[in-house]
Amino acid sequence: MELDYGRLSVERVVLHDVPLAPLGVVLSEGETDLDQALANYFDERLRMSLRKGFDIEPDPESASTTPVLIRGILDTPSELVSTSQRLAQHLHSVQKAPVSPGLLVVAVTRIGDGRRGLALLKLERESGMRAERGTNQTGERAFTVDLIKSLIFTDRLRVFKAALFIPSGTSIAGRASDHQAGHDVADLAFFFLRTFLGCRLAVAPETATRDWYELTESFINARVADAVDKTTYQLAALTELKSNSPQIDARQFATAYFKTEHRQPYLRFLGEQGVATEGLVKSLALLKNATQRVLYDFRSGIRVLADPDMIGPDKPVTVEDADLGRTKLSIVDALNRIRSGGR
Repeated sequence: MELDYGRLSVERVVLHDVPLAPLGVVLSEGETDLDQALANYFDERLRMSLRKGFDIEPDPESASTTPVLIRGILDTPSELVSTSQRLAQHLHSVQKAPVSPGLLVVAVTRIGDGRRGLALLKLERESGMRAERGTNQTGERAFTVDLIKSLIFTDRLRVFKAALFIPSGTSIAGRASDHQAGHDVADLAFFFLRTFLGCRLAVAPETATRDWYELTESFINARVADAVDKTTYQLAALTELKSNSPQIDARQFATAYFKTEHRQPYLRFLGEQGVATEGLVKSLALLKNATQRVLYDFRSGIRVLADPDMIGPDKPVTVEDADLGRTKLSIVDALNRIRSGGR
């Protein structure tokens, strides 16, 4: 979901206190009055969370009512309070220990191009704490600015879960993050994503990872002329696949490994091909051979990178012991092209 997060702003907010059963939900009967400091807090927490999030869409196999309720608020913003109460009651009915209790924030937002969005944030705090409602400017019972600030600025409240939705045809499209799960998509999927939000990842992780890797190789082969740079980037892509990180962030990857002149063209190339540059969930199910490539790094500086299936007797690449502790590597294959000067 391509959004200008720098221009994301929260316009209206309703909060509900959602403890674990058997305690009951404490529902607001009106909106929380927003001052600039509190609005800025929610703006910044949303931006920080969603930049590291996952693109999501409604899951037709989920029984959650959340997608319908979200679309209802997007279509009829005047129903924000009553529909947010139903969202809080739904969250209360599905969350169980070890999920922490907390405040559910339901916020109407504006994004960079003027479209309306709906944000959900789970603000988790100490389990023994219960928030008390006050009265807003129109006399309705709601959580007050002073109460929320006392929780925030005493460091007893943090944003662990966040999601933002916009209209998409007759449905919705969204982006979600779960800081409590440490960006582990398995934890995100089981509770926050599927059970509560009623959504799934917009692109299967194995497909997204394969597309990123194959397009990264395509960019390197087509747009990077220097042979040393080409090899360095190819090895970096393999390193990224093999790392323990559950995500691939193409922007961080480019910053870490690409020369300055290649970074923006690479990110534009991925964007043109429809591949996310942030928050891509990693799965190697379709890339097992790629992660098993063998690098032969010789003392002279010569490097050969080969697929294991291409190495062995009667294969394009053969490896033999030579004299004086040396290795003989032979390649018999059709030559696509040859360039002088390493270019």
